Amino acid sequence: MSLTTFQPGGNVGTAIIKELLKDTNNNTPLTITALTRPTSPYTPPPNTPITHRTVDYTSPASLVSAFTGQDAVVNCVTGSATQFSSSKLIIDAAVAAGVKVFFANEFVSHMESEQYRRLPEAYVGAKVRIRGYLTELGGEGKIGWMSLNGGPFLDMCESSGRVYSMRCWTGLGSC
Repeated sequence: MSLTTFQPGGNVGTAIIKELLKDTNNNTPLTITALTRPTSPYTPPPNTPITHRTVDYTSPASLVSAFTGQDAVVNCVTGSATQFSSSKLIIDAAVAAGVKVFFANEFVSHMESEQYRRLPEAYVGAKVRIRGYLTELGGEGKIGWMSLNGGPFLDMCESSGRVYSMRCWTGLGSC
């Protein structure tokens, strides 16, 4: 299995990669491509199956090239990339490259609650619209998707060793 991860050096990205590297299923070797912006200081851990590539997060051609041949994309980007246009660009590139599963960068509270949906997009990002777009693409059979909803301070809980629960959402049934 091959997967690409964005922002592998952040709290959530580091935790996800750490868990992926624990996978002992030798029948299906795991290869990880860590994508960062050219300005990132990220260096993969030594002696791991991680390939590091820098890409232009705003270039569809650069993203499609990075995603080609990958089974999954794990999006751990935060900040401005949680806005709709930048997230849609990444998702569309994954679809164009034939990626099977997209792991969305939700990492927030229960998005289906009315209270969350009422929050201003400027405050919480476009996560509700992004989920709607992924649901639409999944319903069309273009890509499976999932997300982790562990609360608004997931990265802080992870770095302190607190336990959180995972939920999987997909427009295609199981991934």
